[in-house]
Amino acid sequence: MDKRNWKIIYTSYKGMEKKAVELINKEMGALILRDAGIYRIHVLHCEQVNNAVIDKNVVVIGLYDENEIIRRYIKKNEIKEDGYVVKVTTEGENKVVLITANDESALFYGAVDFVDDYFAFAVPKDHH
Repeated sequence: MDKRNWKIIYTSYKGMEKKAVELINKEMGALILRDAGIYRIHVLHCEQVNNAVIDKNVVVIGLYDENEIIRRYIKKNEIKEDGYVVKVTTEGENKVVLITANDESALFYGAVDFVDDYFAFAVPKDHH
């Protein structure tokens, strides 16, 4: 699988959701997309959820009530009050990472949790 075959699908680029999108973009660009020993900046393609297609590996981030892709995979009752859900699944050959919550603060914490926990296992062992 091409490690650069990723994009971010987001609902809104404002407030805490904007910070969550920027955090994920920065961390994936620095850790996942990077070639060991080579300095090169990689930026993920980002698009809003309206008319977005899962045609590559995606990180879908947004408030539950505002994101139809998230609602395909997660039920409302899976989100604890003042909590968030981070779920990794597949659609065809593509990985689908879903990060959602009912409010922006919890959504940001979900993004932080994803970066802290998921990247610890995803970063190649030879990465420095």
